[in-house]
Amino acid sequence: MKTNGKGGKANGRRAEAGLDAIAFEIVKNKMLAAINEAGAVLVRTSASEVVVTVREFTQSYYTSDGHLTLTGGGILLHVKSIADIVRYLIDNYEHTIGINDGDMFIFSDPYLGGMHAPDQAIVAPIFWQGKRVGFCASLTHIPDTGAIDAGGFCPRATEVYQEGIRLRGLRVMRGGVRCDDVFNTLKAAVRLPDIVELDVLSKIASNNVLIRRAQELIEKYGLETYLATNRELIRYSERLARERTRKIADGQWRSVTYLEHDGQQPNLFRIQLTATKRGDRLILDYTGSSPQAATSINATYHAAMGCAFAILAGRLFYDIPWNEGILRPLELRLPDNCIINAQYPAAVSQGMPAGGGVVVFAVQDVLSKMLLASGDDLRRESSGVFGWSVHAPVMSGSNQYGNFFIWPTMDECAGGMGARVDRDGVGTAGTIQTPKVRIGNIEEYEQRYPMLFLFRREEQDSAGAGKFRGGAGGEFCFMLHKSSTGYIDIMLSGAGCEPAIALGVAGGLPARQGRFVKVKDSDAAALLRQGRIAQSLQELTGEKEMLPPKGYARIENRDCFYLAWHGGGGFGDPLERGPELVRQDIIDQLVSRRFAECVYGVVVTGANADIDRAATARAREEIRRQRLAQAA
Repeated sequence: MKTNGKGGKANGRRAEAGLDAIAFEIVKNKMLAAINEAGAVLVRTSASEVVVTVREFTQSYYTSDGHLTLTGGGILLHVKSIADIVRYLIDNYEHTIGINDGDMFIFSDPYLGGMHAPDQAIVAPIFWQGKRVGFCASLTHIPDTGAIDAGGFCPRATEVYQEGIRLRGLRVMRGGVRCDDVFNTLKAAVRLPDIVELDVLSKIASNNVLIRRAQELIEKYGLETYLATNRELIRYSERLARERTRKIADGQWRSVTYLEHDGQQPNLFRIQLTATKRGDRLILDYTGSSPQAATSINATYHAAMGCAFAILAGRLFYDIPWNEGILRPLELRLPDNCIINAQYPAAVSQGMPAGGGVVVFAVQDVLSKMLLASGDDLRRESSGVFGWSVHAPVMSGSNQYGNFFIWPTMDECAGGMGARVDRDGVGTAGTIQTPKVRIGNIEEYEQRYPMLFLFRREEQDSAGAGKFRGGAGGEFCFMLHKSSTGYIDIMLSGAGCEPAIALGVAGGLPARQGRFVKVKDSDAAALLRQGRIAQSLQELTGEKEMLPPKGYARIENRDCFYLAWHGGGGFGDPLERGPELVRQDIIDQLVSRRFAECVYGVVVTGANADIDRAATARAREEIRRQRLAQAA
């Protein structure tokens, strides 16, 4: 393992003869450590709550010709599309303005990569002794893009031009020196210039860590070992991914899910996915999906590919290094001009969480069906669909200090896990495609924004029922508090309020749909003056308005805003769930007595929720009778 410190001949000969397995493991794990360190630097230097609190970011390494080598988590949805950005950078800039040591370039065009304009990436080349040996990238969701709507999710947009500034490789660093002209231009285009500027600088700092650690690896182990490891990582992941894909039963599976409302009209859109598995190849075919919409709920090709990468990485290839090798067995078939392969200049700002968000559910659904039909070692990986953040209200207005704010709410990232073949899903556990994500503290929210939260908790009856139930989703409700203007505006961006999309498997039921509710002229403040805090939406008086999944709402001083998000789908027939497990769910307030009787057929009595065995047997028999009558 000793080298001469400059990529010596001994190391070169070893790489040419075959990469040493120990060197491969060491370099791979040091690259992963660098990715984690870069993420920590990003969090410590950013000003955006989406980064600092929610951890919605990603870092990754790429080869010198633009192939994804390694990522360590974060937003898995984006890492493959950044490879396309790197290749665009090489093709368009290498022989024109040049790609030089110390340069960094900023991108935020969803038709080049990412999901929508708020996804902003900084790409940087890695040089060693004057030679470009790779690229690295850091991406975050930024709080504003200067779009028609604050925050960059735009229900009323009909063209991508209305969705904020789109950046196609502006050089923000030249030879290690900040380009003030670019920074000043960017700051002038957004509503939160200082926060967006610091977000850019934090990604630059993150990339500096990735570059420095890669150069240290080259200095210690030699350039040939570093380059060979990068090449072998992709081949290694492809080999393991094909081996696992072969183990899946050959066949064809289908999932049909629906996306409701386009931001202007209550239209319904179909997302149809047919998965075909043959040998070591997997085809995901979206033929039969609805044509692209006239509004911003569309997703680009990059969003569809990102959803496939994220779910395959998190559900099937979780123990394989995450790079583009895991996509080599995959073929993606997307009809032109469909809702998840929109053509420029279609609006796409709600493509995640709307069109693209539903694709995440669809890929999980077909994958679980495939795994369920496979051998025992893969069958146990089948599960109900995981709930996640397809409910993303963006709050904006003036806070209690008189300052303008934009808050992309991310609590709905705490979705419930799908139930497994042998156990319940974990409640409010996170998202499968963003493994590092988390949600903030209520106290932080109340410190920054003019709000007082009445409650935030796991929602009763939100989990998909089954022999094993899914994890619970969540709910919160807040009222305005010390607002300097007496109101805030909310841009609504969601899916799965009408159709159930967190589906169950093997007879398991879907999780409950999400909801946006406005309580106009509530009595929340009056209850507080009496020393009471409303503990549920039902306890609040006032006019309750079910808000559309996409659109706009204004919350004023006497109003409350309520959000409920998805749990996970169930596994197996709910009538096969042990009555004792249902009783414990009642005690834990995860399941109501009415839900237990109507869905699980379990009847309990008394303060201790004692099981009435005879009534339970009758209730379950009646549910079976009703099922047979419906089938007939």
